[in-house]
Amino acid sequence: MLLPIGTFPHEQLSGLAKGIERTIYNSKVAISRETLSPPERAFDPIRKQYLASDVLRNIAKAYGDPFKHLCLGVTKLDLYAPGLNFIFGEADRIEGVAIVSSHRLKASFYGDPENEDLLKERLLKEAVHEIGHLLGLSHCKNPSCVMRFSNWIGEVDSKSAYYCSSCNKKVKTSSRDLVLF
Repeated sequence: MLLPIGTFPHEQLSGLAKGIERTIYNSKVAISRETLSPPERAFDPIRKQYLASDVLRNIAKAYGDPFKHLCLGVTKLDLYAPGLNFIFGEADRIEGVAIVSSHRLKASFYGDPENEDLLKERLLKEAVHEIGHLLGLSHCKNPSCVMRFSNWIGEVDSKSAYYCSSCNKKVKTSSRDLVLF
């Protein structure tokens, strides 16, 4: 299930759902009709960012059930993890929940003109990356694999939206079917 965290454009969620289904073999994706508010405790007023692990806990409490389905939160919030300035997303495989943020995927964040197609491509890559973690994948050293860790936007842009052959093989032999609803 794709779950909006805070306000998120429905047309972007719909496009993301279709992109995931095209990109990940045999996946089925639904979009939640509900929106989950981020927990107040997750906001760091000094950083002006949200602690991703607190948001993930909130998703898991409300929608997590890794034995039935996986849940991917999608947000415009600026996320961080301890020890990092920011993150594009994070996953909790045990709970079966993950989150991705469009905040730093937007061209305008870097002073460039808005580019909706580029945002869709970047959001899809990061969503497929976090779903990969939910399916048991670790970071990959293949520079074109979507499971390659991205420390900055240039690394997101340089990788593909697909798993490399090695990661794809692991996904196909995973004990989990990808049902996001």
